[in-house]
Amino acid sequence: MNACIPLIVALEIEKSNKNAQLIFDLNKFCNLKKGIDFNIHIPHVTFWMGFVDNNDLEILKKSFYKVFYNITIQAKIENAILFNGLEGNVLSLNVKKNKFLETLQNRIHHFFEPHRKQVKAYNAFSNATINYINHFNEKSLDHYDPHITVGFAEKNVDFKPMKIQLSNPKIFLMGNNCTCLEVISS
Repeated sequence: MNACIPLIVALEIEKSNKNAQLIFDLNKFCNLKKGIDFNIHIPHVTFWMGFVDNNDLEILKKSFYKVFYNITIQAKIENAILFNGLEGNVLSLNVKKNKFLETLQNRIHHFFEPHRKQVKAYNAFSNATINYINHFNEKSLDHYDPHITVGFAEKNVDFKPMKIQLSNPKIFLMGNNCTCLEVISS
């Protein structure tokens, strides 16, 4: 049994959300065999990710869900980009930064960061995934870049900007490629 558990704190893109079906359809356009399949994984906008000690999980959950609840954010997805990731081309949707997203990310970062643990290996996670998780704190605060990772793809897609409503950040168990596997509830 590992002493640490990989977590992502994020806003879930729920299928019932207006405009969300397009995001799920874009995922079908991607190479699902490479590891991001929205039939299994949960699309999301990440605020924090990292490994935490299993012994800290219960108190983190209880405290988190007492503080971060009843939150709704209006966000705008600006465009789709294709970038060269460590394990292939990745299709991502850029979410326009706004005061609410930045403030929430800052608060969640400071809530979880004291509990961050560095891990050299975890289950079947790739080295690229481990490295990304261990250094995610460098992508926070002033460097925060909100986005929705759609999947591995060979080409970009035409995408028209759209608004989406996101509610109540959640703690997720993380899978390889920084995917969300399931909600860890309070």
